Amino acid sequence: AYAHQASLGLERAWSRTTVDVRYVGSFGRQLVRKRNVNQAVPGPGPFPPRRPLPQYGDLLMVESGATSDYHALQVGAVRRAGNRLTFRSSYTWSKSMDDQSAFLATDGNDNTPQDSRNLDAEWSLSDFDVRHRFVFAGSYVLPDFGAGALGRGWQVAGVVSVQSGRPFTPRVSFDNSNSGNTGGGTFAYDRPNEVTGTTPPTGANVVSYQGRSFVIAPQYTYGNTGRNALIGPGYAAVDAVLSRRLGLGGTRNLELRLEGFNLLNRTNLQLPDSFVDRPTFGQSLSAFPRRQFQLAARFTF
Repeated sequence: AYAHQASLGLERAWSRTTVDVRYVGSFGRQLVRKRNVNQAVPGPGPFPPRRPLPQYGDLLMVESGATSDYHALQVGAVRRAGNRLTFRSSYTWSKSMDDQSAFLATDGNDNTPQDSRNLDAEWSLSDFDVRHRFVFAGSYVLPDFGAGALGRGWQVAGVVSVQSGRPFTPRVSFDNSNSGNTGGGTFAYDRPNEVTGTTPPTGANVVSYQGRSFVIAPQYTYGNTGRNALIGPGYAAVDAVLSRRLGLGGTRNLELRLEGFNLLNRTNLQLPDSFVDRPTFGQSLSAFPRRQFQLAARFTF
């Protein structure tokens, strides 16, 4: 495996603030991937006789053959220490594509081809693709507000993170193609057909997500839905800390911190159920943690 990386940027500084705009690209070749080289062709009846080597079961081959492409526009601003305020902000508009994002299954994708004879059909968004991401991190040293030593040494800092959702793959929880696609973290699941016309197939159980509709493919066939065809919920959080540093003489210091996570208590949903034959398809069944606070003390010497 190997990778090419490229970047081109412009940077401009005003006083203590620096702004930069940059293109970043990364291109991976001969990356590790896996496929079932003894996968049966779809069809009725027992599937082992339809394998290329009927005397063997699944044969998982690991090879250097995957490809990835990443393009990004990055815009950032940094204000260095001075006048009490320091901050760093960045916005990234990016797109990452590949034909396998990881060796093992990830949340929302098997990372094994539905049809190991048709690897071109796996080219799509990466599991970790995030189209938009904005982060602002800053700190401010509060001025002394009297009350003796108690009113000195206070600082407030925070991080704002906002990003669009990650992709996931619509799947079928059973071996509809009868080709040995049983999933389980090592092998693939079948995928559904996407309903592209205005009239769904007769008697079909159509499910929808984000305005796109899906139906289980005819038995003994692979679905035509692409890998990572849907985008999950976005994420946004505000984290902050209020701290005070106490000098204990020499190089010894004690820092007391009140830290808060997801201060706005926003419900950040995780990826939804991706199996179209389940009643919970398209529903997020779990979420990231709600608002949390913690007290911390840090002693340096």
